[in-house]
Amino acid sequence: MSFDKYFLRLFQILLVLLFAISASGAILGFAGIYHPLNEYIAVILIIAAVLPFVWKQSHIFKEHTSRPALPRWSSVLLALCGAVILLALVFYPLVRWPLSHAGDWFPWDAGAYHFPKAVELYRSASIWDMSIAYADYPFGYESLLSFALLLSGDLSLFAPLHGLLLLFFICSFWLLGRKMTRLDGGLLLFLMAMLLMSDHFFQFLNLWRVFTLDVYTVGKNDLLLASSLLAALYYFYETQTSYKKGILGFALASGLAASIKPNALYVLFPLWLFLFIRFYKRHLASLVAYALLLIPGLLWLVRNFIALGSYAGADASRLASWSIAANLNNPYFYQHIPKNLLLAAAVVLLEIVLAFVNRKEHYWNAILSLVLLVAFISTPVTAYFGDTQTAPSINWRFGEALLLFLALLLWNDMALLLEKIKLTQTGSRVMSIGFSIAALLLTGWLLVDQRAMLQGVPENAFILHDQFREKVGVAGYYSAYDYVQRNAQDAVVWVENGLPFYAYDPAFSNTTSRRSLPDYVLGFSTDWFGDGSSAIPRLVEQFLADPLYRVVYQDSQGIVLHRQ
Repeated sequence: MSFDKYFLRLFQILLVLLFAISASGAILGFAGIYHPLNEYIAVILIIAAVLPFVWKQSHIFKEHTSRPALPRWSSVLLALCGAVILLALVFYPLVRWPLSHAGDWFPWDAGAYHFPKAVELYRSASIWDMSIAYADYPFGYESLLSFALLLSGDLSLFAPLHGLLLLFFICSFWLLGRKMTRLDGGLLLFLMAMLLMSDHFFQFLNLWRVFTLDVYTVGKNDLLLASSLLAALYYFYETQTSYKKGILGFALASGLAASIKPNALYVLFPLWLFLFIRFYKRHLASLVAYALLLIPGLLWLVRNFIALGSYAGADASRLASWSIAANLNNPYFYQHIPKNLLLAAAVVLLEIVLAFVNRKEHYWNAILSLVLLVAFISTPVTAYFGDTQTAPSINWRFGEALLLFLALLLWNDMALLLEKIKLTQTGSRVMSIGFSIAALLLTGWLLVDQRAMLQGVPENAFILHDQFREKVGVAGYYSAYDYVQRNAQDAVVWVENGLPFYAYDPAFSNTTSRRSLPDYVLGFSTDWFGDGSSAIPRLVEQFLADPLYRVVYQDSQGIVLHRQ
């Protein structure tokens, strides 16, 4: 059973839409004219200029024998099981965020810089304020959030936006899987659903358990980066068959990936290099022209060189020292090297060996798996966060594209093995029945075990307004955040030991910029990370000693100072 044309068309629409929003946000934010009308016009123009060519240049999959060969009834049943799991247990809770079990926690990164960067672009029309947290990082993901704010003026579209990102992820994963493995369509969709839910089945040596949480995460960009890299890999395979049918999509996916995270460049650079080496004699001018589509995704880099005089801020080198690659000579790393990292390396090594045995089936698979592995171990903060004289903790969320690629490698190798076994008709029938029964049992168990994901959780709405699950405030206020939200408008608010996102008032008129003195200083003594720290932040103490500032609110957790 094949859904290829439907997945492909949805994938093309989403790729162009996401590229248009991120590219227009980058260009207009760089120019300081990120205003609603400008953004709407730019998005429409980019879509109108690009989508027809993507639609035309990408061909629908040719019909081929899926492996393993399953009867239609079995393929349909597997597809339905996979679709039910994805729609009921992933998509439905995600689009209801935060009023579902998908919203019962709030990523620190989201409140510290992802959401604030989006709000600052929305309210200031510019990407040039380098004083906000992680301002030197790319802003492709944040431009999508800003676009949602432009459309609604509030946070109501954040959940639907992440629903679209989930669809983009599923389509990217699906198309790359069909391209690499030719697995039966129904079986592939079911395996994808099982991978995303795998943490519910087993944890030991489970490389993919990170996805069971990350698919629900609103406010972090790891899944979007993985999706765009999978899209780039899909089109990279396409160019090996037909340069003309693959290069435009590859350039668009590359531009989107480059706008999201710096470590995307570790993957994109070798891919572009491979294409230049192979096609420069026949398509040099074309390659250069398509490479220009990377420019919007790299404007953050241009801005950094202009504003900072470097590719990134001073913290970048410190973060890089916590990567796996930077600790390959660290004895503590080898003394406690995680088994799942060894497993990932073993899968890549196996594919390299298979490439020597069967070049046709494994050549590019081996090369690209090695590229993804090297990119992952080179990514900052993949082994440590702080102390390097201890056991490493592998941060797999930075290597999600690698993990998904490894899953496809294993599925492909198993499918090839089944082909060599050449099952009899009876054996094929038994295999089909076995797959179908297993799919029904696993789907039924998941729906029963995870039925809470289908229920609404209205009390989770607090995360839109406050970091504290329970009221900690006084004088009718929920917390110190609540005081600022209700009393500060058009104000500069500095937040210490808390999340800047909650310093915005309902109209988003406040700013967390530190380019000028604060009108309000908001600090917390809360021990958020359980490290024993429960004192008023030092910066807040400095403002307490300044006669220009006086305390206007204080409770057991927070304090607010106002400039007179």
